[in-house]
Amino acid sequence: MSPAERLSVMIWAGYAAAVKVVLQRCDQITCLTEGIRKVTEQEYGLDLSSAAVIGMGVDTETFEPADGRQTSDSFSRPLTVTYVGSLGAARGLPHVIEALAECSVAFEFHIAGDGQSGYIDAMQAKAAQLGVADQIVWYGRVPHSDVPELLTRTDVAISPLEDIESYRISFPAKLLEYMAAGTVVMATDIPPHQRLITDGHNGILYDGTATGLCSAIEQCLNDPALASQTETTARETAEAHDWDTVVNKHAAVLFPTATPSQASV
Repeated sequence: MSPAERLSVMIWAGYAAAVKVVLQRCDQITCLTEGIRKVTEQEYGLDLSSAAVIGMGVDTETFEPADGRQTSDSFSRPLTVTYVGSLGAARGLPHVIEALAECSVAFEFHIAGDGQSGYIDAMQAKAAQLGVADQIVWYGRVPHSDVPELLTRTDVAISPLEDIESYRISFPAKLLEYMAAGTVVMATDIPPHQRLITDGHNGILYDGTATGLCSAIEQCLNDPALASQTETTARETAEAHDWDTVVNKHAAVLFPTATPSQASV
């Protein structure tokens, strides 16, 4: 290895040793997902069977449906499909752009987020090649405080992530914001999305292809009752993950002998 590579290995080894010591000295460990708990056990050779697993939350007062929204009965024409998040490999943008050209249903793809300029250039070139560049709105980086209002102007909020190892153990907090906003939520059928979405109940899971996405969009338009149900139930899912609820779960773990009022202080 080069000197730089050896230095990198040494730094990582030192960091890992320090983390292991910290974890060993903890009275209580909380993990976002069961996958993170297992990976942490394997990485540091620890027994974390007693660790609590508590996911992320959402501010349901900040993210809420638009006033007077009548769910799928008021879908815009063309349909607005919105993605919020970073842009890069494994984020799944290519198949959504392909769906713009393939679907029988016309829709616009709104993208709020940024990433490497080379990747964005490639996606814009792909859209131009397919003749759908005018159906995409690139917002660039959007302040988080502007995201709730952006979601009130969308019909479908999408998480088109690919199935990669790092996503498998992650918690899809983005979905909670989508759900709280009262949109139809569509996501690829991968483990992190499955943690929050039951297909046809509080969202729509699809196979991560342009054809699959088109089928999901057409399903919602052809079955307004289904779309309306998923929006309503999605909001209920978000409310069950409101930050107050999540904080109380943490408090119950940290202060098991306290009364609920004492633990939440």
